[in-house]
Amino acid sequence: MKRCFFLIALLMIPHCASSEPLIRNFFPRQELLLGQPLLWIVEIRYPMWESYELKLGSCPDLQLKIAEQSLTEVAGEMRAVYRIAVAPTALKVTCAPTLMISDEKGQTTVLNGKPVSVLNISGDSQEIKAPSIPTLRPASASRTVFLYVALFALVTLCGVFTGRRVYSNTPKQKFLRDIRKAVLEIQNKRLPIQVWRLLRSEMVWGFSAEAFTPSQLSQKASKNPRLLTISSALQSLEKWRYSGLQSSYDQPLVVQALGYAADLTNRKHRAGRDS
Repeated sequence: MKRCFFLIALLMIPHCASSEPLIRNFFPRQELLLGQPLLWIVEIRYPMWESYELKLGSCPDLQLKIAEQSLTEVAGEMRAVYRIAVAPTALKVTCAPTLMISDEKGQTTVLNGKPVSVLNISGDSQEIKAPSIPTLRPASASRTVFLYVALFALVTLCGVFTGRRVYSNTPKQKFLRDIRKAVLEIQNKRLPIQVWRLLRSEMVWGFSAEAFTPSQLSQKASKNPRLLTISSALQSLEKWRYSGLQSSYDQPLVVQALGYAADLTNRKHRAGRDS
C-alpha cells in the first residue's frame, strides 16, 4: 500500500513541475536611430488549463507595442510567442523596457529587457528640434530676364528645327532632292533608273504622264519650251534604251531637262501659294 502511494507521488512530481510557465526571451543588442524599432521576442510555455496575460511596462523614452503574437499547442502545452516592437523616442534613453506576465491567480513575473542606445547623427546634442524653414534668396531682375530670354530662344530654335524637318519631308522637297541626286549621278557617268519617273512626274506636267509616249507629251507641251525640252530628253532616253548599247543619250539635254523639271515644280507650288 505504501509503495502505491509512493509511485503516485513520483508521478505527480513532473506534473506539478510542468505547471510552472517556461519563459524565454531574445532581446537584440544594437544601436538604433531615433524612432527605429527592434523586435523583442518573448516565448511563454504553460499547461493548457492555465492562462497568462502579458502587459507592457511604461517608459517615457521608449514606445512599446505588440507587433505580432501567436498561440499554438505543442506536446500538450500552450506556446505563446510575442514579438514586441521597441522604438526609442528620445536621444538618450534613461530606462529599460519591461514586461509583466500575470497568471489567473494574480501572480506577476516582471521581465526586463536590455538598455537601448540611440545612434547620434548630429553631434552630441540630445535635444530634438523642429527643422527650420529654409530661406530662399529672391532672384535678381537681370537673372530673371536672362532666363526668360534663354527660354524664348530655346523654344524658337526648337520651332525652327521642327518646321525645317516638316518642310523637308513634304512631297515637293523630296522630289527636288531626287532631282539633285539624279543630276549628280548623270554627271558621274551613271544614269539612274528614276530619271524616267522624275521627267514624267505629275508635279512637272500637272497630270499623270506615265502612260504617254514622248511624242504625245510633245503635243501636250504645246508652246511651253521647258516642257518641250523635257519631252525631247525623254525621246533621247527612249531611243537610247531601245537601240542597243552602241548608241548614247544626250547627257546635257537630260541634265537641262531635270533642271527645267525642278524649276517648273517650284513655279507651280509658288503659284499655288499665291492663288
